[in-house]
Amino acid sequence: MLGATDPDFILSVRDTLVFTVVSVVLELVLGLGIALVLNGFSAKGYTRAILLAIMLIPWAIPTAVSSRIWEFMFGSTRTGFFNTVFWYLRHRRGISRS
Repeated sequence: MLGATDPDFILSVRDTLVFTVVSVVLELVLGLGIALVLNGFSAKGYTRAILLAIMLIPWAIPTAVSSRIWEFMFGSTRTGFFNTVFWYLRHRRGISRS
């Protein structure tokens, strides 16, 4: 790492890179395998739709939940977490808009 001398930091960066590469490769291989199995599956119509839904729901739910959480955190009024923190910091320092 550029300028990094702490062995713990270098080890953590290496572990992060290894985890990322292994995760991506495993997801790709498993996803491709499942897609090929489903594509070759002889079921038609209702059964195939149920199987596809069972496969897609675990993928879609974390994305939907995460997007709602980020929407809450970046709310345009003081209900948003970040706007509330920045509002508090601005008023505590006495900074006002001109």
